[in-house]
Amino acid sequence: MLNVGTDFKTGVTATIQENRLAIVYRLPEELESWVVNAVTMAQGMGINPFPSDVEFGKLPTGYYAEIL
Repeated sequence: MLNVGTDFKTGVTATIQENRLAIVYRLPEELESWVVNAVTMAQGMGINPFPSDVEFGKLPTGYYAEIL
């Protein structure tokens, strides 16, 4: 994954590199707090975890995202 973000028009998004192309995907709203935390770390604390590998999935209790 290259980066994550949130936008009023598109909602919560992740930009992922696939075959040398950067593709933006809309994420489930349930991952909004995860995105906000990642953006806060990158901007406010100076710790940018991206680019990195991220695992997305769905459990019976909801969606999850984890930086590997």
